[in-house]
Amino acid sequence: MQARKRTNKRNGDSFNAQKFLDTAGLARKVVEYSRGESIYSQGEAAGTVMYIQKGGVKLSVVNGSGKEAVVAMFGPTDFFGEGCMAGQSIRMGTTSAVTPTTVLVIQKEELLRVLHSQHELSDHFINYMLAHNIRVEEDLIDQLFNSSEKRLARALLLLARYGEQDQPERVLAKVSQETLASMVGTTRSRINFFHEQIPEARVYRIQRHDQGQQVVAHRRPARVKPRAKKEKACRVKNLPADRRIPITFNSKRRVRIRCAARSFAERRQGDARSRVRQRARL
Repeated sequence: MQARKRTNKRNGDSFNAQKFLDTAGLARKVVEYSRGESIYSQGEAAGTVMYIQKGGVKLSVVNGSGKEAVVAMFGPTDFFGEGCMAGQSIRMGTTSAVTPTTVLVIQKEELLRVLHSQHELSDHFINYMLAHNIRVEEDLIDQLFNSSEKRLARALLLLARYGEQDQPERVLAKVSQETLASMVGTTRSRINFFHEQIPEARVYRIQRHDQGQQVVAHRRPARVKPRAKKEKACRVKNLPADRRIPITFNSKRRVRIRCAARSFAERRQGDARSRVRQRARL
């Protein structure tokens, strides 16, 4: 009995979960996809689980009228397609590579067998699923309560793997504005507007606390604006204060404005004189 326990312990110590996920073997294979290539489509039979070794994957869903929505973005060390392990017989969405991607495709039966026999891999898989569930809840809260500007900032930070490593990725994968608009839940024109405003106005970061996470915006120091040109009211004789026209110094049109103001004053004086003459005639 002691020898048998010792052998089981030795086999458990020799198993490396990361090595299992990084290499091909029985009932699992490594597949490479180019940018934009489809991995599986909505409605196909579900029988495998994918693990991303390198690159990025987009998960989208198409409704009956043909409208597409991006549900999630996956990066290195992420699993996807795990719905088949919960009884899903068909794929609920479509996945495609957003960058050149390397994926480990594992048969459902093989993964279930290894999860039952190797506790290291099962702990790793459960930790990922719990973190993924928390991420889905945070996405829902973000969609319900945050503005589209903050939702975009959070999406960009998550694409950069902010908080998951020491240094976030400074160069993101090429993601179109249509994809970002679908992720955020707004229009492409709003995404384009925010892209122009975010670098100049704010610095964003994700602040995590006991109740979840929150996108915090920090304003950049305001730039010193040049002094505005001095303005002076055109003082014309017999011109009321509310009718005085402001004139900007060093303006090319100041002479025309003054002439227009004088002619206006002269017309008012002329009208007043004509009224006096009419009264005198009466």
